[in-house]
Amino acid sequence: MRLRTVTPRGRLFFPRSLNMTSRSSSSGSSRDIFIHPTSMLRNILTSAWRAACVLAFLFALCAPGFAQNQTVTETETGQSAAKENATPSAINSTALEAVPAESPSTPGKALNPDDIIFQGKLYSSRKEQVSTSGAGRIKDIHVSVGDEVKEDQPLVSIELLEPAYKKFLKDVSSEPLIDIENQLAEVDAQLREARRTLDELQVLADNDFAAPASVRDQKTKLDLLQRKRDSIQRNYSNVKTAIQDRIESLREILGDDVDLDHVPRVVSVDAPFDGHVLQLNPDFYVGQDVPEGMNIGIVGVLDPMVIRAHLFELEASRIVPGEECYFTLGAYPDRQFPAKVSYVSLTPISPGLDQPSYYDVELSAPNPDLLLREGFKVEVVIQK
Repeated sequence: MRLRTVTPRGRLFFPRSLNMTSRSSSSGSSRDIFIHPTSMLRNILTSAWRAACVLAFLFALCAPGFAQNQTVTETETGQSAAKENATPSAINSTALEAVPAESPSTPGKALNPDDIIFQGKLYSSRKEQVSTSGAGRIKDIHVSVGDEVKEDQPLVSIELLEPAYKKFLKDVSSEPLIDIENQLAEVDAQLREARRTLDELQVLADNDFAAPASVRDQKTKLDLLQRKRDSIQRNYSNVKTAIQDRIESLREILGDDVDLDHVPRVVSVDAPFDGHVLQLNPDFYVGQDVPEGMNIGIVGVLDPMVIRAHLFELEASRIVPGEECYFTLGAYPDRQFPAKVSYVSLTPISPGLDQPSYYDVELSAPNPDLLLREGFKVEVVIQK
């Protein structure tokens, strides 16, 4: 197949694959294909339209990213130009606005480099656990957590069970004294009889009716009886003192109603000192049987409170008892609380040579409004 141009008609001939009209040569040996100008123009326009559509689609995908990058570039360029053109006073003003004038942990007071700052924890200045004095049944619970109590104020009333009641009653029983008193009465009777016999023998001996040896034997017998009585009397005094001591001890546990041969059936567990109820056993309920020594709760002193901390040797060496300071805590970030150093240990917590030296430090913190609680973490500032 060959390509030729027909000059008189101005037509171009291409192979058959172009899907255009064809005609035979004059010799009839081959066929020639030509393209009509209108078809060729239509093909060119169609290709151009498709290319334009592809370019438009690609531009739509890339345009947002390009615009964003252009905006960021312009912003950075503007900021750089603003920094270059800014005056020193403007720069200083910006820096001052960026840094807060005061530390949030120490509101209202500026800190010095020499100030000692450390963290600690709040504790009750005094607390004691109270427990049941004997096995019994809970009759009443008189207080709740947080209540203020006075010394010897009843916290819980307990009715003693029979075994515990008998045990306490035996401790204050007068039966041992009665037995000893009977022994003393018997010895006293023997002493009276021995003295009467001695007097009779002495009369007989004076009249030569009795041998002097019989008088001596009777005196020896009387002396032995007297020693026996003295021993029983000492035992009586010792037993009586022991019973009285037990009575006094039980009075501290069961109340003032305890006396010789008497123990109350219903006893109360009292507050050991003035303070507040810090904790009550959550398992307690009225009517519950409880054993002896079961924990009832904790009574503690909330005013003042104690701050305990461990200070490194460099800081511990710079503070002394009596120094006044203040502290802050997360529960009340905008308030400062006063405190005073009450104790600085003279020996480190760990005496090891290869360990750093930290010392126990305690501070006293008044708590009249009872805002402070056990366990609060605090930041203490000692200004120098």
